[in-house]
Amino acid sequence: MDECYLTGLWFGLTMFKFLEEYYQFWSTRPTPVQTSTHVVLPANDDNESIVVETRDVSPAHFETRIKSFSLLSSIGIDKYETREFEAGDYKWRLVIYPGGKEKGDYISVYLSLVDTNSLPLDWEFNATCTVFLYDHILDKYLCIRVNEGHFNKTTTEWGFPKFIPKKVLIDQSSRYIADDSIVLGAEILVIKRHRVIETVTLLKTTEVPQKYEWKIQEFSKLEEDRVRISEEFTIRDVNW
Repeated sequence: MDECYLTGLWFGLTMFKFLEEYYQFWSTRPTPVQTSTHVVLPANDDNESIVVETRDVSPAHFETRIKSFSLLSSIGIDKYETREFEAGDYKWRLVIYPGGKEKGDYISVYLSLVDTNSLPLDWEFNATCTVFLYDHILDKYLCIRVNEGHFNKTTTEWGFPKFIPKKVLIDQSSRYIADDSIVLGAEILVIKRHRVIETVTLLKTTEVPQKYEWKIQEFSKLEEDRVRISEEFTIRDVNW
């Protein structure tokens, strides 16, 4: 049998096994839609469609390798924040909850804005957010993406409370964890807002004349250094 065919078959079966495990927490939702390049999971509770795909290229903005990953849970570290990195002129951290943010069967991964106090009062933007998980066997990155993460002064953190089941890491420990090390990454495309605000007030027309005419007799004969003042008049209840 052709070697390329066997390689392709092995890759397909391997991806199918992962997706089968990953879809367990979507079991109450419609069947995911399979495309030629990636898998689109149904919208979650925030009406966000999650895209799952693989790629060869490493994350453009940040990558972290956590050694002795199992120690995070065993020594009681519930939350790990990475070093800062920049993307889209903003500062970020990757926040990892090895036991799940809500304590469950999943690892949670979030993207968190840093130093928001320095931003304008009305700051707000959308971003395409991708979290990466390195596959040591395929030498590829599993990419999980949401195209419209929304950030503002009340929402400075966004991510996946159910990023990946712990069971997947245990059952495929040689795949996503090598020598008790896990590699995660992030890529953020910020959609900047250049908003122009306009306020238009339409004034209702009235039958009262909105102008004043001042007829000056023999204007050319007036003395240049002498100031003339008209009589007082009213327009829209204002005296002029």
